[in-house]
Order: sequence, then C-alpha cells, then structure tokens
Amino acid sequence: MAIQLNSDFASCENVERHQQNDQRSDLDHIAWIANSIDLVSPFAALEARIDKALECTTFTAQMAAMEDNLSVDPTKLPPALYAKWDRLLIRIAETTFFGHCAPPEQ
Repeated sequence: MAIQLNSDFASCENVERHQQNDQRSDLDHIAWIANSIDLVSPFAALEARIDKALECTTFTAQMAAMEDNLSVDPTKLPPALYAKWDRLLIRIAETTFFGHCAPPEQ
C-alpha cells in the first residue's frame, strides 16, 4: 500500500484503486476513439476497383481499372466480394472472347 499526501496530512488511501480507475477511464477513452473512427474494410480498395471494372465494357478498360489487383486469392474474400470477383472474371472472359461485353445490368 502506498501513501498519498493530501494537503499537509498523510493519508493511507489506496493508491492502487485510483490507478485502476485511471486505467479503466483510459480504456473507456480508447474504446470511444475506436468507435468514433470510421474503420475502413481491408477489402475496400479492391471492392472499389472491382466495381469500377464491372462498369467497363472493354478488356483494356477492365484491366486499367484493376491495375495490379489481378492476383487475388478468392478464398480469402468475403462471400459478397467473392461474388463480385466471380462476375468480373466472367465479364473479362466475355471481353476477351467477343472484344467487348454488354453494359452491366442495373
């Protein structure tokens, strides 16, 4: 137990209790910061590129939209993003075979 001095008098308050309260308030503050920051999905950039490439109707435009994101491991993608990735591969195959593909369905 530590002794904390209050004014001119020595008191035997439990300093550990104050430290625990300080730590708890620090954790509450960190939690508040984490909750107020708009956390971005680790796949946000890839999803944006896929969305842009899905809008394209030519192979060149699709490749330009995807840039260096063509070597993606689809097993690590969330299901919704995997479905978009699969649609993009089909559209790329269409443009490779036919030279262009139909505009995306709205």
